[in-house]
Amino acid sequence: MMRALLLATLVLPACSVWNATDACDAQARETRVNERGDQLEYLGNSQSIDVLADGRIVAAYVSTTTDQTSSEVRFAYIDPDAGNPVPLCSGTQHEIVVSDTPKSADDPAHLAYAATVAAVDVPNPAGGEPAVAAVGWTIGPPDAPQLRIRFVDAGGCFIGTGSFEPVLSTVTGPVTGLSLEWSASRRALLATFQDGRRVLGAWIEAFGSASNLLVFAEEDLVVGGVASALAPDGRGLVAWKFIDAADLESGQFGYRAVLVDEDGAVRSSALAGGSQAAFRVDDVDSEHRSGRTEILGIAAAAADDRYALAFEATRDLVPYIEVRELDSLDGAPLRLAGGDGGPVLVDHSDSNGQASASAGYLPNGSLLVLWESARPDGGTFGRLYGTDGSPRFSAVSCDEEPFPVGARANTLPGTSSIVAAPSELWIAHAGDPTDDPVATGVLAWRMPLSELWPAK
Repeated sequence: MMRALLLATLVLPACSVWNATDACDAQARETRVNERGDQLEYLGNSQSIDVLADGRIVAAYVSTTTDQTSSEVRFAYIDPDAGNPVPLCSGTQHEIVVSDTPKSADDPAHLAYAATVAAVDVPNPAGGEPAVAAVGWTIGPPDAPQLRIRFVDAGGCFIGTGSFEPVLSTVTGPVTGLSLEWSASRRALLATFQDGRRVLGAWIEAFGSASNLLVFAEEDLVVGGVASALAPDGRGLVAWKFIDAADLESGQFGYRAVLVDEDGAVRSSALAGGSQAAFRVDDVDSEHRSGRTEILGIAAAAADDRYALAFEATRDLVPYIEVRELDSLDGAPLRLAGGDGGPVLVDHSDSNGQASASAGYLPNGSLLVLWESARPDGGTFGRLYGTDGSPRFSAVSCDEEPFPVGARANTLPGTSSIVAAPSELWIAHAGDPTDDPVATGVLAWRMPLSELWPAK
């Protein structure tokens, strides 16, 4: 808890204010991250930003030509004080292309990929400074799938030449859905992904070195990205979207997850009846929408004592976002927003459709859920939940309801990403800045944590 915020209490009709300032005077700031403006930029998945040890923010994103025939992965470092991208690798560029092989229209699957990022301390075998960031992506034709990671030093320069490609054993299809999580307890990077049939993982403890594959689950069909989250003690969970063979024609899908221990081994959970089997995250099958690009589908977050899962479901082909929390000890469901422990709808007032969920825990234990809304004034929206599971006041909306995040547009793809720097909340998301010629960009929206929740 942030005890510095626990000041004298002033009781108002709608909420209890913890400071003496106007609870709704908070002013967020927003900066465009992408340097070029001639392509479509968007966040690839919900793990596209992280905070480095010196407080800087690293952001990775996808840039696609306006005709959607090719795309590439880029990254930027953002100064936490000015909020602007900084020059990288002793040059003048504020963003650098990290993918060494652009994706093209020759292989349509190339256009359905995502960037992911992590702040790491992986040892450099050649000596010198360890990596401070890792940017990962997947590429390659179905018969030669590749999972690639590039490591970056404090100045924004690549460490080593070319990308590190972890050794994969025999796979059943294209490798996609990469997620990167840094384990402080193990001092290693956990990469999770899927090959169409299996949900897989590998530990990376040094450049050019990866552990044997971890197999978290096997399905008839795994679709989209894989979500992972590790708590400070090294334990966490891995989640994914699946389709059973019997539902291939109808297109019905669902979500499953497993709890993992400090070594990445699957552990027992209450929702799996005390076994190590994968457990169901949602409570009913959803219907696949024809033509929708599978970017992620589900997002995960971890705190000291609980995990969160936010995911996209559909009813009558209208998508919406649900969220649920689980106890970190045994995965037992926690009561969220007055529910019974099952999934909870994040926004009852929005019937236009929601997609691209992400989630993150803030230093005071609050859970922040983000999504993209298709309402007329739509774009990125968020909602806070307190440690007791109830919706929490935010100074953006001045109540406990969902709130808009920055310059928005409801037609842009991509999933927002959350990181809590020492004293600020940072959200990277796709938006429509006025200074971008193509009217699409990656935006860094930030607000002091002390201003975000001045009331309970």
